[in-house]
Amino acid sequence: MPGAQAINMKLEGAEQIQKLLQELPPALKKSVLISAQKKAAKPVVQQMIRNLDSSTKSRSGNLKKSIGTKTLKDRGRETTSTITGPRVGGRFKGYHAHLIEHGTSAGERTSKKGYFTFKGKGGKTIRVRMIDHPGTKARPFAKPAIESKKEEVVQAFSFEIGAALNRVMKRTIKKAKR
Repeated sequence: MPGAQAINMKLEGAEQIQKLLQELPPALKKSVLISAQKKAAKPVVQQMIRNLDSSTKSRSGNLKKSIGTKTLKDRGRETTSTITGPRVGGRFKGYHAHLIEHGTSAGERTSKKGYFTFKGKGGKTIRVRMIDHPGTKARPFAKPAIESKKEEVVQAFSFEIGAALNRVMKRTIKKAKR
C-alpha cells in the first residue's frame, strides 16, 4: 500500500521472552502475538479517532466507525501482522480515508454513470456530465497518530507479550495440577 506507515517490532534484548515464545506450540505462539499486537495498537486507534474528530466534520460517521485493527495471519508461518487504520469491506465503510489523509487535486471530473445529480434552489433537480472540482486539502489523521504513539506501542507490546505469556503459564500449570 503506497504511503503506508509501519512500526516493525522484534523482541530484541528479551532473550527469556524469545525463548518462552519459541517453546510454545505455533498456534499458541500466534495467539499470544495477535493478542499483544491488538492491545498494543489501541493507543494508535484512539489517537486516529481524536485526530479525525478535530480535523473533519463527519456526515455519516462511517470513517470513524471503520478505524480499528485487522490481523493478517500467514498460514504456515509463525509471524503475524496487525494493520491499524480505516477498514473496508463488510460493515466497514472507510473507503474514502485516503482522500481525507492526502487530499484531492483540483480539476474537471466527468461522471462515469452519465450525470452528476444535485438539488438546486426550490428542490429542482440539476444534472450535469462534468463538474469543475476545486480539490480538497489534506487533513492527515493516520500518519500523525502513528508518529506520536510509536514509543507507546513498543512499550505496550512488550508489556502485553509478558502478560500473555504469564496467562499461558498459569493456564498450563492449572491444567498440569488436574
